Amino acid sequence: MKRVLIVVSSYNPAISASMHRVRMLAWHLADFGWEFDILCPSAEFQQSVWSDPLSSWLFPAQTHAHHVAPMVTDRLLTSAGIRSGNWRALWPMYQAGTELLSTKRFSLTFMSTTAFNFFCLGRMWLRRCAVPYVLDFQDPWFRKQNRVYTTRHVLKAKIGNRLSKYLEKYSVEKAAGLIAVSPNYLAELRERYPLSTAFERETTATIPFGAELRDFRIHGAGRAPSLPKNVLNVVYVGVGSVVMKRSFRRLAHGLRRLRGQHPDLLKGIRFNLYGTDAGWTKSERKILEDEGDAAGVGDLVDEAPRIIPYSESVAILSASDGVLILGVDEPAYMASKLFPYALSGKPLLACIHIDSQMNEYFRKYPELGFVIHFGSSEEQEIQEDARLLEYLQQVVKRQHQPRLAVQGAHSAEAMSREIAEFFNRCVS
Repeated sequence: MKRVLIVVSSYNPAISASMHRVRMLAWHLADFGWEFDILCPSAEFQQSVWSDPLSSWLFPAQTHAHHVAPMVTDRLLTSAGIRSGNWRALWPMYQAGTELLSTKRFSLTFMSTTAFNFFCLGRMWLRRCAVPYVLDFQDPWFRKQNRVYTTRHVLKAKIGNRLSKYLEKYSVEKAAGLIAVSPNYLAELRERYPLSTAFERETTATIPFGAELRDFRIHGAGRAPSLPKNVLNVVYVGVGSVVMKRSFRRLAHGLRRLRGQHPDLLKGIRFNLYGTDAGWTKSERKILEDEGDAAGVGDLVDEAPRIIPYSESVAILSASDGVLILGVDEPAYMASKLFPYALSGKPLLACIHIDSQMNEYFRKYPELGFVIHFGSSEEQEIQEDARLLEYLQQVVKRQHQPRLAVQGAHSAEAMSREIAEFFNRCVS
């Protein structure tokens, strides 16, 4: 069997959003001819909000995971203002990876993370150890015009975006392969680096996030859900704040119109939003809940901004009566939770940009769920209220959606097979 060194920004027991691709690969990749080791920063580099002590059931027991500890000079970096664990861990990760790759047991390295500075390790190791590398773009790295910020520290984000222009070029040019969750990301990279190795060899692929079915089958091992009693609960777990503000406003306006037409339908339904703002404090506004208040449906919305462990989010999802996906202003955005939410079997509603690339999945799989849009005319939004109504009716009936076609194409097993075949292309 061939062997790949997988680089990720966290691993058991720290569960950040960008590590789920790797977590799912750990269950299935060996079944398709690829053994692997995982290389990640240790717990000392992780934010406490990502630590999940009840997460062991989410990972296979036998995994070669190398957790890299801080250097002895780490305190000096922190004192100098370098507090980001991803930057502090960069050199220790390079050293640990060099030691592993020097054994000549690896055919490939694979960077799957939104800690994009780790992408530079691939080219550094290629030069040092002659091992080809593959990059996995779960989000865009450099943006020519960055209007979508996922942080309140906008100035810091602008400076980081300017630096990323040069780091992205360095990393992408010599990559043996490029994977992205959105075809738009690959199109932008091709425009910027048409002579890079991956585009010259045509070793690129759009592979969206998969869904690990065992997450829902054994969710009882997670924390007990804290959903309101005696109501039907629609849940959303993920980033909110200003990033999803426009999307949730569109939903709130649709709910207001429907309540005027079907007042009894919404009496027993609540929209519960979890983990929407990592930096939220009690003195701050709840941005999405405020959007509900402004639209006149605040009594239907309950926002709990604090980050919750993944094991708890799975338990909440499993206990819900319906699930919600929110989009951002960027049409290229691909929600990592689309297929995991779909394969939970719950009624699903997505509120996304009118030009979102996710529209293609709803066209391809009519059973996937219901989609409404923001960024369109008010007239079109009113027309789409019929879809919102049908979704709410499914929630009331607690309808289960098997979605077998989606499961066959987008389970974690199917995703792992596709990535393994892509690895074969990159090393052939």
